[in-house]
Amino acid sequence: MARSLLAMGRAAGSSRPIAVKDSSILVLGVGDAASAIARMFLLSGFAVALHQTEAPRALCRKMDFSDAWHEGEALLEGVEARRATCSAMFLAGLRNRAFIPLLTNPLAEVLERWPWDALIDVRPAEERRYEKIRGRADLTIALGGPAVAGEDYDLVIEMDGPDPGAVIRNGPARASSSNGKAGRYLHVMASKAGIFEGLAQIGGLLDEGTPLGRVGDVLFSAPAPGRLRGLYRTGSFVVANEIVAEIAHDPSAAVSGCDRAVLSIARAVLFAVEMELSGIKPISPGDFF
Repeated sequence: MARSLLAMGRAAGSSRPIAVKDSSILVLGVGDAASAIARMFLLSGFAVALHQTEAPRALCRKMDFSDAWHEGEALLEGVEARRATCSAMFLAGLRNRAFIPLLTNPLAEVLERWPWDALIDVRPAEERRYEKIRGRADLTIALGGPAVAGEDYDLVIEMDGPDPGAVIRNGPARASSSNGKAGRYLHVMASKAGIFEGLAQIGGLLDEGTPLGRVGDVLFSAPAPGRLRGLYRTGSFVVANEIVAEIAHDPSAAVSGCDRAVLSIARAVLFAVEMELSGIKPISPGDFF
C-alpha cells in the first residue's frame, strides 16, 4: 500500500493504525471544483496539493485558485494556495497545512516523486484523455465524464445531472441535460484569435455595451446588463470563438468564494475518500436501484 511519507513518519516505532487524515491527497486541476475540493480537504485536516502544468484557462478567477499559477498565491474563503517553486515549499504546505501547494511540474514527475494516497482528477476531459491514472495511487477518482469507474478510475463522482455528488463504482458518469448554468449566465466569445486585454473588473455591474476586453483592435462588449462573473486574464492567448467573459443576469449574483453547488460536490468527494481509505464502501443511490 502506498502510504504518504507523512503517515509513515508519524507511524514510525508505533503499532497505532495510520489515521486517514495522515493521507496525502493530490487534486488535478485548479478550477472552481478542484479549488473547492482542495480547500475542503485542507480544512478537514488532510495533507493536500493541487497540480496544474499549463497556464489555467479560467474565467471566474475569484472563485478558484487559478491566479496562484500566475501570481504565486491566491486566497479563497480564507484558505491560501501558493505556487510551490521548490521542494521545501511543497513539504511545508503538506506538513503544516498552512497553505495548499500548487505543483506545476509535469504530472508524471509529480506522481513518481511522492507516494500519493488519493488522486482526484477534476481536469477538463481533453486534458486527461491520454493519461493512465488508475493504479498510480491507492484511490483514484474522476469528477464527471467521460471517465469510466472500474476502468479509468476507481470511482467516478457525478458533477451535475439529476444526482450531483453520486458515487459510481462501475461504469461511466450519467449524461446530464444541463451544466447548471443555462439561463443564469451569458457567455461572451472572442471573434478572433490573439492576446486578450481585459477592460473590466470581475464583480462590476455592466450595462449593455460596456467594454469587457479586446484582442488587437477588436472590442468585446457586454450584450446585456448584469454583473461580470468571469473574465480572462490580460495577456492570455485566446482562439476564435473561445469564451472570454461570463455575465450573470442577476446583479446580486456571487462572483467570489466557493459556489454552493460546487461545495456540495466537494463534500461528496471528501466523504468518498474518507470511506474508501478507511475500508468502508461509500453508499451510492445506485446501490438501491
